[in-house]
Amino acid sequence: MNKPIVGITMGDPAGSGPEITIKALADPEQYTYCRPIVVGDVKVFEQARKFVGREDIVIHRCEKVSDALFTPGTIDVLHLDLIEDINKFEMAKVSVEGGNAAFQCVKKVIELAMAGEVDATCTNALNKEAMNKEVMALYKTYGVNPASGCVPILVQLPVFFGLYQALLTSIELRHAPFITYLPGTDLIWLADLSSKDPYYITPIIMGITMFLQQKMSPPATDPTQQKIMMFLPIVFTALFLSFPSGLVVYWLVNNILSIAQQWRMGRRSKLLAQ
Repeated sequence: MNKPIVGITMGDPAGSGPEITIKALADPEQYTYCRPIVVGDVKVFEQARKFVGREDIVIHRCEKVSDALFTPGTIDVLHLDLIEDINKFEMAKVSVEGGNAAFQCVKKVIELAMAGEVDATCTNALNKEAMNKEVMALYKTYGVNPASGCVPILVQLPVFFGLYQALLTSIELRHAPFITYLPGTDLIWLADLSSKDPYYITPIIMGITMFLQQKMSPPATDPTQQKIMMFLPIVFTALFLSFPSGLVVYWLVNNILSIAQQWRMGRRSKLLAQ
């Protein structure tokens, strides 16, 4: 049985990632578990082995995964020309060049995994500040506004607050019915859109639709942000429990339409990819 090929990213070239990799793969035991190949710049690893005092380790340059030797005492590096001049590259300093190098390594490893050239991936130590600098540089290069994703929500806010005020203060909307009786029963349900849902059905369904929207959207890269996003449906459900049912229905319908749009766009993308 062949041992799995593991693609390892270089990490931040100005940080400890390359040194950690050299020390880890200098241990022959690692090769009994897997076949490691590092994605990064050979120049960085040549320098890193000197820093850690392991000049006995051979840095083997690979142009593709099949070039790798997977031999103890040799570190296979799938070379990406990332650092222009290694002698001028400043160590232990945040830079756009370092952030770009780390970003490109992660991107390449993902591509290898999706192509089936590696069986598993391992992300080395990254400098978040350097990565953020590179992302901002990419935004600037391609003219992308990072706040543009908030525009659809901002557009809805005046409608949201306007409807909230109307339901609370407008006499005309008092006791305005929507679905007077709970379907299949004679229980009074949404007989007054200015009052809350007596059975909390619409707020709970709204929370479920928010959760479905998150599952259909690409996950955030930051683990902390992922946790916050997972709690949002719970927070919004608790918040909407006491809101006028008309407001909850508005938000619920908006969520359902958004889910339908996301599903249609995802389906269309898959068809185009085929």
